[in-house]
Amino acid sequence: MRVIYFGLLLASCTILTAAESVWIEAEHLQGVRGSCFPDMKGNTAGHWGLSGPGIAPEWTQGGESEWLSIACGPDDDKAAATYDLEMPEAGEWRLWARYRDWRRQTEIFAVRVEQAGQPPQTVTFGEQPRVDEEDELKLLWKWAFAWDMRSLKLAKGPAKVTLLAHVKQAGHRQVDCLCLTTDAAYTPYLREKPRSATWKTLDELRGRLHAVTPPLAARTGESAAPVAWKPATFRDKGFLYLWNVGKSWEDELNATSPQRMLVPFHTDAPLVEEFRKQWGGKTDVPIFGDPRIVPTFHGAGPQILGNEHFVKWLEAHPDRAWANMMNYTDAKPLSDRAKANWAKYRERYAGNIAGESLGYFNTDTKALHERIKTAKTRGEILDAMTEMYMAGSQARHKILFGETVADHYLHTIPCPSVEMTASAHFCREWGARTMGYENSAVIPSLAMRMGFLRGSARQYGGMMADYRSCNFGDAATIYANQGYFYAGSPRYVYDNSYDVWAGAGMTWYKFDIWNQYMSGSAMFYHEQGHDEFWQPGGNSVAPGPLQLSPKGRLIEQFLEVTRRHPDRGAPWTPIAFLLDRAHGWDPNGYQPAYFGHDVALNPALLSFGRHARMLKEWFRVAYHPYGPQEAAPNTGVNQISMPGVFGDIFDVLVTSPTKLDAVDDYPVVVLNGEVALTEAWGKKLAAYLERGGTVMLCDNHVSGPGAAHLKLPVLGAPAEDASFQWLPVTNTVASQRFRYRPIQGGRPLAKATNGDTLAATFEYGKGRLVFISIPNGLGVDSAAVPLVPLALAQARAGLMPVEVDGEVEWMLNRTGKGWVVTLFNPAGSAKPQHGVVPTDHSQKRDARIHAAAIGKAIEWFSDAALPIAQIAGRQTLQITVPAGGVRIIELQ
Repeated sequence: MRVIYFGLLLASCTILTAAESVWIEAEHLQGVRGSCFPDMKGNTAGHWGLSGPGIAPEWTQGGESEWLSIACGPDDDKAAATYDLEMPEAGEWRLWARYRDWRRQTEIFAVRVEQAGQPPQTVTFGEQPRVDEEDELKLLWKWAFAWDMRSLKLAKGPAKVTLLAHVKQAGHRQVDCLCLTTDAAYTPYLREKPRSATWKTLDELRGRLHAVTPPLAARTGESAAPVAWKPATFRDKGFLYLWNVGKSWEDELNATSPQRMLVPFHTDAPLVEEFRKQWGGKTDVPIFGDPRIVPTFHGAGPQILGNEHFVKWLEAHPDRAWANMMNYTDAKPLSDRAKANWAKYRERYAGNIAGESLGYFNTDTKALHERIKTAKTRGEILDAMTEMYMAGSQARHKILFGETVADHYLHTIPCPSVEMTASAHFCREWGARTMGYENSAVIPSLAMRMGFLRGSARQYGGMMADYRSCNFGDAATIYANQGYFYAGSPRYVYDNSYDVWAGAGMTWYKFDIWNQYMSGSAMFYHEQGHDEFWQPGGNSVAPGPLQLSPKGRLIEQFLEVTRRHPDRGAPWTPIAFLLDRAHGWDPNGYQPAYFGHDVALNPALLSFGRHARMLKEWFRVAYHPYGPQEAAPNTGVNQISMPGVFGDIFDVLVTSPTKLDAVDDYPVVVLNGEVALTEAWGKKLAAYLERGGTVMLCDNHVSGPGAAHLKLPVLGAPAEDASFQWLPVTNTVASQRFRYRPIQGGRPLAKATNGDTLAATFEYGKGRLVFISIPNGLGVDSAAVPLVPLALAQARAGLMPVEVDGEVEWMLNRTGKGWVVTLFNPAGSAKPQHGVVPTDHSQKRDARIHAAAIGKAIEWFSDAALPIAQIAGRQTLQITVPAGGVRIIELQ
């Protein structure tokens, strides 16, 4: 059957040429090693060091571009680092640099650009102040981030950029990023990036995806969620809330008074007596009276089973679970009593949480580094990590239990913040039953992170966990007195702090809990958990009564709403990205390298290159406005919650050696990054295509013996262009310059201006192969070309039984009765790292929910029925989401 792809009618006055820009993150320069934090008096000797993510001075300025910067010491006059790139065209280029501008002193550094056949060009920065010397931030920190620009005439082709600290200075040189651009209108503000033809295309797609016809995917119109998509929960009992309990509750277990606490609890130490007076002898305690609360003890292993009073509690509550949190603890042998009780209560053990760690076990670091140094592939690095880390886990458990434990990693719940995307799948390959994520306000795109976590859970059949600490940098919101302070003293001005004004704030907290719950998390865990009750006041105002804190009010509402509406359904995510099992990528690691290892161990394998670039760029497209928001100042929720054009509809799978069948559940699979296909994976994808699946990939990123099974098209000689046609629309789509190889055969999707085919589909049994001949889908500037969002939009067509239009983030879940739509509006909520800014309530957003048939619609928080209108043959709901608000709509 002949298929015509109508595509999207783009703006009729599309600009035919786009400005060229090349963005360079300083931390990706070669030769950077070690660290150098200026405010911590770091130093270097002939090299630049990592400086970031910064402390309070950086975060008060919205953070560093893409999370890191580099610096060198005041006396260093030999530091140099390089970056190889390609200039897309010849002409006048502007070189912008973002750097630390000291008050009343210079910070001189230079940038040298070299090209074959051209004399080197060197420009100097930092000789004059770029920010007013009495600027608020300069007065506070004695410096502020500044931008400055120099003009260069450059030839088309390869170039080498060298960052030089060539003279000693009174203070550190700290450089955040560089940008080369031909865009004369670009004048950066904070972290803002130049205009992008791809971002423009994505903005034009917003609200119009339902008009994309006919579908590109071979399988469309499905409405039943696969069995594997049902969120796995502990013992199939629904989600659990793991809660720190300490000595206060252990003392209550041993008490006999009728006024003892009858439920597990944890609260601020000065409030325990008042808490007991108010709630002793009762079971209807807010939050803690909910049977989903799981007592969680700090320890390397299940030592608490040696406590006879806790064991009696377990006996008296046969349906309750229990758990551990192992942070920073050393393994110690279990008592005989604990080991004897382990066999009896193991099945009710939810697991042992490892916050920001894969398990707090010791490894032979020197031996691991030697293996990494000699590795030839990233797969060999992952194999070395597997061997060394699992030996450490086994050794830890042997200390605990006094014998070898076969499933030693089963109960470990790794909850990294950075590096979670790198480890989400291989931790499950190691045997983890539950994998978690510690979200924070400074790590962009929670939706993308949940795509990794959820995809790994579906691929391996495990559970997901949400580790919550309300962090903004290392500052966290804590409504407690003991152990924390109001950091108004000059003594603490450089320190991140834990108090009611610090951290990400309650809008972040609200967004995180509902996003992770609707994404399928089986467990929630509070890093603190002692500040859900408070007594505000006590100085000029008398202390208020014991009451729920702002956190506690949100949690009590969450527990109450989920009791009334227990069926959250299965997240509807019809498109899977397929990554290499050893992709090792996280865009916000403390080391800008794969697996979080020091680049210097193996620069050829660990340095971020085309592989990382493709991953970042395709995910930026999938979760747009990821790119623009990442370049904006960080204000609490704008980084983690983004009103995606496509909706939160993607999962991430990997080429696991043991779990291949998960791809069958997705109508569309998009290969991303460098993917080495084994023979087994090549056969698997070929069979998937034959049965009706759709596979999308590009030139130059798929290798291995399995690639031959995909029967990729024959390509012609390399060529270049800077625009293309998205067929059969006659408008020319502007793009940055890109290379391609003309595709022979197939049904064209896009053509170059000379008629060459850039993208085409190939029928493959009942399925369809979509091939893009632009290497990695990236332009000469290493950024995604506009063809990428157009191809993803066409692949998405026909896969969404419910659509949402509007500038909101949204998720869709399939329930037993219908659908649940979750809407987030981050607009209007601007929370700095320290302080509270009133919500701009004018920033409400209207959204429209469309479906073929809706019998009734209920809003979960109010249980109000919503009016349904018939518009253009579709049932439509009009919803207004308040600024900083969440709305959950059930459709039946």
